[in-house]
Amino acid sequence: MAAMTATPSGAAMTEASFTWTGLALRPWSPAHLRLAVDGSDLALSWVRRARLYGDGWETEPPLGEEAERYRVEILDGDDVVRTEETTAPAFTYTGAMQAADFPSGVPEPLAVRVAQHSGAFGWGAACLRELWH
Repeated sequence: MAAMTATPSGAAMTEASFTWTGLALRPWSPAHLRLAVDGSDLALSWVRRARLYGDGWETEPPLGEEAERYRVEILDGDDVVRTEETTAPAFTYTGAMQAADFPSGVPEPLAVRVAQHSGAFGWGAACLRELWH
């Protein structure tokens, strides 16, 4: 194999400049969004994801943020009918909330979107799932 003879200032090189936008700090979307029926309530749960040291399957991923915070959105088609925030990877969509949001009954499946917050970036990528109840 021939040795490369190009230098950083040679004709084969191109100089480029980039502006760091901070996207490396954006939280990943939560994983394993699940729904369980608890009487008239719908219990949502998920697993947070971490950008660093989150590869282990035997333990919950480290938080990696100053505080744990999530935004849960309940959807009716493309419309958001409810937005709530929680400090745990779980949310209870109570029967009273369901009746207020869907007077004719909760759609089957129910569309839910969950995003994790970062103090350094803001809201991260959302996990969107249609869940059967």
